[in-house]
Amino acid sequence: ACGLLSCAAGLSQQCHQPIGRGLHTFHTPDEQLPKSGGPVGVDTPPFTKLLAANRGEIATRINRAAAELGISTAGIYSYEDRFTQHRYKCDQAFELDTSKSPVAQYLDIDKIVDICVKNKVQAVHPG
Repeated sequence: ACGLLSCAAGLSQQCHQPIGRGLHTFHTPDEQLPKSGGPVGVDTPPFTKLLAANRGEIATRINRAAAELGISTAGIYSYEDRFTQHRYKCDQAFELDTSKSPVAQYLDIDKIVDICVKNKVQAVHPG
């Protein structure tokens, strides 16, 4: 086992192969890898910055997964959530429109898209 959280079950080396950049894949012994030597998109992630458009534990889990893949993370938060964990677990955090209710702030798609464009966010995970 390689010591990653995903290897806590102690999988054998026959089913578990490192594929570069600290990433790993699990496959059956009869499965063939692509000619590039690793799964498609592993050596070059399809995007480099991800925004988790959610809050709390869900956003924290999204950020953790992105970090394990080497993807920079961004998050959004309402004024009421300014001291919550999900704000501090991302590389960048942006406060939403305080003139709206806390729930309405997270549903303001135009504001979220504007944040993404201004900050070069390439992908949004809705949570």
